[in-house]
Amino acid sequence: MHTALKSAVLRKAQHSNMQAVLAELQWSKTEKAYSLHMAPSTFSTSGLQTTDYLAYLGFSPSSLCTFTNSQRCYCRWATEDFDLDAFIRAFGDSFARMQTAQRSLGACGFTLQCQRRT
Repeated sequence: MHTALKSAVLRKAQHSNMQAVLAELQWSKTEKAYSLHMAPSTFSTSGLQTTDYLAYLGFSPSSLCTFTNSQRCYCRWATEDFDLDAFIRAFGDSFARMQTAQRSLGACGFTLQCQRRT
C-alpha cells in the first residue's frame, strides 16, 4: 500500500491526535488503487489505544509510510471517492465512545481484548 510506479497524496485530514491521508497508487496506465493511511501522534500505556481501534477497523501496521508525517502508519485499501473528512471526524467520535465503553465495562470487571496485528 506504499509502493507503486507512481503515487500521489489525494487528500489529507487532521483530527485531534490523528493524521489521515488518502493516497493514489498507480502501477500501469490502467491499474491503480487507493489507500488510507492513519498516523496517530500520541500514545499511552493504559486503556484502549488508537492503534488497537485501528486494528479493530481492519487497518494493518506499517513502518514504511511515505505519505504521513511519521514513518509509522496504519493502512488499508479505500476507494477514490472515500470521504476522508467525514471519516476522520467519525473516527474521533467513535473512538471516544469506545473508550467510554471500555471504562464502563471495566467498572463491571470486564475488559476489551486488544487484537494486535503484526
